Amino acid sequence: RGRVHAADFDDISKAILEDANIYYHAYICAVNPYPDRLQERNHAAKVWVKACDEHNLRIKFDEDMLKLVIIKRTGVYLHPIIQNTINKMWFKHKQDDGAIYPQFSMDSGIPNVTIALVITAVFYFTINF
Repeated sequence: RGRVHAADFDDISKAILEDANIYYHAYICAVNPYPDRLQERNHAAKVWVKACDEHNLRIKFDEDMLKLVIIKRTGVYLHPIIQNTINKMWFKHKQDDGAIYPQFSMDSGIPNVTIALVITAVFYFTINF
């Protein structure tokens, strides 16, 4: 059967899929940029129901729809400039804060607030210099 594509579905399903993608992407960008598999599945199902509700329809949410909702939506903040900036600011030398105080990092990596700070700084410098 091959890979599933949005074009494989009828127009109504595609409209719901488009809305679900928008909601899912907003969630990834604003709330949880690095969801684990269970979080991906749970939130994809929630946004699917929300999109169906807005269209006053119920369309089955299956594995194919799941793949299309979450496709290319994970790891939004993986651009190398973010990791490079964090490395240079907090981990360049053994005496840097990130190396000396690892307790300020979350178990799953760099805290979202730190990533937000770096993105803000990168944005500021790109528009001002």
